[in-house]
Amino acid sequence: MKALDKNRMILFIKQHMEIWVLLFATGLISISLLFVKEEQEIVIRKEGYGGDSRQIGFILQKEKSTEAVTLELRARELTEKQAKNLMKKAFAYLDSHIKGENASLSRIVNDLDLSLDYETFPFDLEIEPNPYLLIEQDGRVMNKRDELKILGYTKEQQKQGIPVVLKIVLRYGEYQQEKEYNLTVFPREESALEKQFSEVKEVMEKEEQAALYKEELVLPAVIDGVQIARADDTKGKPVHVLLVGFLVAGLLLLREQENKRAEEKKRQERLLKSYPWFVNEVVLLLGAGMQMKAVMAALINEHSGGDPGEKIKRADDRSILIDELKKSYHSLELGMPEEQVYYQLGRRLKLSCYIKLMTLLEQNVKRGSKGLSATFEQEETNALEERKNLAKRYGEEAGTKLLGPMLLLLIVVMLIIMIPAFMSF
Repeated sequence: MKALDKNRMILFIKQHMEIWVLLFATGLISISLLFVKEEQEIVIRKEGYGGDSRQIGFILQKEKSTEAVTLELRARELTEKQAKNLMKKAFAYLDSHIKGENASLSRIVNDLDLSLDYETFPFDLEIEPNPYLLIEQDGRVMNKRDELKILGYTKEQQKQGIPVVLKIVLRYGEYQQEKEYNLTVFPREESALEKQFSEVKEVMEKEEQAALYKEELVLPAVIDGVQIARADDTKGKPVHVLLVGFLVAGLLLLREQENKRAEEKKRQERLLKSYPWFVNEVVLLLGAGMQMKAVMAALINEHSGGDPGEKIKRADDRSILIDELKKSYHSLELGMPEEQVYYQLGRRLKLSCYIKLMTLLEQNVKRGSKGLSATFEQEETNALEERKNLAKRYGEEAGTKLLGPMLLLLIVVMLIIMIPAFMSF
C-alpha cells in the first residue's frame, strides 16, 4: 500500500514538473533578495544627443513621511570640444553629399542635398547663399528658365553659368561653425516638350512686346504645333456641346417617363372614383332584367348623347371608364365571346376591384346568374365603403397640401409684426 502511494506521488510530481520548477525559481530569487543590500545609486539612462527631455517621478521617504517629486531629465548635451569635432564630421559628410545628383559643384543643374541626420548630427543648419534668391533653405535651386528670367538673369549669363557662394552655418547652442562652397548654377535641364513650351512662351512674349503700343494683342492659335487657348475662354467646345445634348436628351426622357407615370396615376385615381357608381349602375340595371351588353349600351348612351357610336361628350371622372366600356361594346357587336370581352376589360382597367368585378361577370356567363345578385350587392357595399375611405384620404391630402401656404402666411404675418417693432428701436 505504501509502495502504491509512493508511485502516485512520483507520478504527480512528474506530471507537474514545470510548476515545481517555477516555485523553486521564485523561492530562490526571493531568498537571494533578502541578502541584497539597498542600492546606493539610481541609474537612469538619458536620451541621446538631440533627444527629448523626460519627466521622472521619485518618492522621498524618511521615517514615516513621504513626498512625491518630479525631476525633468534633459537629453544628453555635447561639450564644446565634442560639438566642434562633430561639426567637422558633419561638414565632411556635407562635402561628399552636397552636390546631390549633380556631377560637380562647378555645374549645378539639380537641387542640392543639405540633409543631415539629426540623431547623428544634432545641429541647426542654415544657409546664406550669395546671390540670396538662387538657393532655398532646403537645397532647392531656383534654376528653371522662367525662374532665372524673373530673377533678372540674361540668356548670356545663364549660358555662362551663375557663380554662387554658399555659406553653411551649423549651430549648437552657443557654438557654431561655418563653411563656404563655391558653386556655378546653370539652367535646369528641360525635356523636349518643356523646351518647346519655353520657345512658344518666348514667341508670345515677343508678340506682346511688339504690340505694346497697339490696341490689341493678336496671337496665332498654333505655334510650332502647340495649340494656344485662353484660360478664361468661355466659348463652348464641341465635346461640351455634345455632352450637354446627351444630358438634355436624358432629362427629356426622364420627364417623358415621369409624365407617363403621372398620367397613369391620374387615370387609376379617376377609375377608382368611378367604381362605386359603376357597381351601383350595374346592380340596378341587372336587377331590372337587362343583359350586360344592354347595361353597357345604357351607360354609354348616358354619356355620349344617345348613340353608343358617338364620341364621349362629358369630360368627368367617368369618361375613362366609359371609353373602355365603349371598346368592349364594339367587341361584343363584332361577335367576340362575352367572357373574353370581360376578361380583356378587367385587364385594361388594371385595378383589382375591376378585375374582381369582371371575373364575376365571366362566372355569370359560364355558370349562370344563380347567387350573382347577392354577390353584386356585397360588392356594392364594399364599393361604397371604399368610396368613403377614398374621400377621407383625399381630405387628408388636401390638408397636407394646404400646410405649405399656411406656413407661408404665418411667416408673412410674423414679418408684418416684427419689422415695424425692430424699426421702432
